[in-house]
Amino acid sequence: MADLLLVISMPWALAFLFQVWHLLLFFQIEEYDSHRFIGWMRDKITQIFSRAVVITWLFLLVFCLIIASLRFTSSVWLVWLAGIAGGIIAISIGRQVHRPQAIKKLKYTQRLQRLLLGISAFSLIVMALSVRVMMTLTQMATREDLWSISGVVLLWGMWLFTSPIWLIAVNSVLFRTLEKIVQESYLWSATSKIKRFKPIIVGITGSFGKTSTKEILAHIVATHKQVLATPQSYNTLMGVCKVINASLRPEHKLFIVEMGAYQIGEIARICQLTPPHMGTITAVGPQHLERFGSLESIAQAKYELIKSIPPKGTAVFNADDEYTPRFVQQIGDKEVILVSIQNNPSAQLWATEIRTTPKGMSFTIIDRRSNEMCSCAVKLLGKHNVLNILIATALGLKLGLNLRAIGERLKSLKPVHARLQLLPQPNGINLINDAYNSNPVGARYALEILGGFESGKKILVTPGMVELGVIEKEENHNLGLQAAGLCDFVILVGVERTAPIYEGLREAKFDLDKVVVVSTFQKARETFLRLAQQGDTVLLLNDLPDIYSEKI
Repeated sequence: MADLLLVISMPWALAFLFQVWHLLLFFQIEEYDSHRFIGWMRDKITQIFSRAVVITWLFLLVFCLIIASLRFTSSVWLVWLAGIAGGIIAISIGRQVHRPQAIKKLKYTQRLQRLLLGISAFSLIVMALSVRVMMTLTQMATREDLWSISGVVLLWGMWLFTSPIWLIAVNSVLFRTLEKIVQESYLWSATSKIKRFKPIIVGITGSFGKTSTKEILAHIVATHKQVLATPQSYNTLMGVCKVINASLRPEHKLFIVEMGAYQIGEIARICQLTPPHMGTITAVGPQHLERFGSLESIAQAKYELIKSIPPKGTAVFNADDEYTPRFVQQIGDKEVILVSIQNNPSAQLWATEIRTTPKGMSFTIIDRRSNEMCSCAVKLLGKHNVLNILIATALGLKLGLNLRAIGERLKSLKPVHARLQLLPQPNGINLINDAYNSNPVGARYALEILGGFESGKKILVTPGMVELGVIEKEENHNLGLQAAGLCDFVILVGVERTAPIYEGLREAKFDLDKVVVVSTFQKARETFLRLAQQGDTVLLLNDLPDIYSEKI
């Protein structure tokens, strides 16, 4: 009897795990933060629970019909048949929640593996307990009270229905202490390595431009020092820990650390792990405004890097940013270097004669302190990248390079992946991949670049900008207004989220017959491939994580 009950229970356990597996990607994107994950579930509640409702109630319908048939037969084995049939139905529907075109793939990190192990163990425990209860009820059951058995099966259905809650519970209750222990061990190991190897540490933060500045600096100094830079967007405390533990070696004399934050205090913690000798704030803007609540909080969070620089250390600022004067006033006895692309008189490092083309830029760097000049040409797009280059140049000069050597290194500089990356396609289409751009300033620059392509149609593909808090609708509306004057076709991804962009296009009297609204990036790709011909240019502006998909 026990073996038969286990056979019935296993399909339900698999259905539960299918449902949990679907949610894990979104849980991981939210960095296993239960509060933010609950907020995401609140927005998607009808989609999440509709699957569980269908799975649960289809089974219960089958099960109850068979229980009712026992009024006319003594074949109790039909109960077990119903249980197996219901489990198979649950699995078949559960498989439909597979993410066929997920933008961001699930990363099977050690933490995720521990969470999967824990939720699997929890699933087996629930099944074992329910089997035990069912066995006890079965021993007492007669044909007339088989409904008591159906009550236990109803609990199975409710267990599956509430799978998102159990995922949060297992993560929060069972693994909070364990993860803290694991993280502390990673942190201790990384801290020990930093103290032992003692590299020069450069910290880079900002609302936008930090990844590009990091990559540019790493390229500039690569022939001068053995350098390690945090890869991709490994800019959280645990991400930096992982880089240190896995990649930092004694030969690395320079460690460039990108520092990101979603709340005040996070950059300070990264600086405790990697005490910076010098650092920069590229810019302060509304990116992640929804999380921080105000621009003041964003500025405060970014300044934690500068506060961590020791006396006589160096801080580099963008003189064109409105928050820079405030930062400089509270700098203390640290060296300050200001850079500008707007001929700001307070800047020591300027870029003038900036000329942009669809293929790259040329400009002249002037160091007002030494009166040195250097003519530069790069294959990067966007005037804001000149600012990133100036910041990297200022840091490179402090690290011992001269302006001429930096100019030579800039000749071989390549675009950063998915940041205004020009990718000519075999069919003759110019594809500008700006998938990681999610801020208003970068969006304006990207549209100006698209408008600079003189031949062919100009096609914008975008889901809009997110996490801008109270200004999100306004900024997306402005995006529509600007796009109307520069684009020939606009493809919007997501009906609800892009409504402000659509309204901006309509207000600017853009031909709405040339606006296509689709639900996924896959459909957007199919659309622009159908519209674009040789010589046309397509701008992919912002590629949102799956948590922002209107359909999950």
